[in-house]
Amino acid sequence: MLIVFGVGVFEIWFSWPQTDINKPIDIPISIAAGHVLTPEFRVNVDRLYTIEVVAKKTIPFDTLNCLLGMPQPGTQKQCERSSVIKAAWTLRSDGTTVAQGTSEADSGGGGWSDDDIARGIGSFRSEKGRNYVLDVNFLTDGAALSATDPHLKVEVSTDYYERDAWFGLILMWSCAALVVFGTLLLGVSSIRSLRSRSDARRV
Repeated sequence: MLIVFGVGVFEIWFSWPQTDINKPIDIPISIAAGHVLTPEFRVNVDRLYTIEVVAKKTIPFDTLNCLLGMPQPGTQKQCERSSVIKAAWTLRSDGTTVAQGTSEADSGGGGWSDDDIARGIGSFRSEKGRNYVLDVNFLTDGAALSATDPHLKVEVSTDYYERDAWFGLILMWSCAALVVFGTLLLGVSSIRSLRSRSDARRV
């Protein structure tokens, strides 16, 4: 029972996140001045989602950081070019505005990966089962980013991944301990059973 319980709990935990809609929007954009209206999307979890402009590292790193309005990592170097990311966004559900904001209010969001840089322009807390439409109004011409294949993404905040990773690690070790303990008990029980049968044959 301990072995089955340990394996079963870990299997449920591992497979459960696969059903979550963690990245409902990932669409290419031109970042020309004007509105970008996303398709209607649905979420099935109550979580914090981030709104990001993501650009590939196909132009010099410092230039891309400056154009996105990202801080220069590990340096006090000042940008020679102004950011082209200036946007206001509105989130609607069933025709009603449920959240809104600007890139200026969320200027510290974003991050770097091996292939691209993400600039956060906002965030919102979802309600499970609701349908949403995101309207992003870009206020400046971002043609300088055209070579970077810019995308507009809506995805679960990385804070949830970090929290889930720690919880998953603790759960994994707990389940492993149950499996090991159950295996030891099974082994001891098997040895005792063999000894009992051997003693019975001698008698």
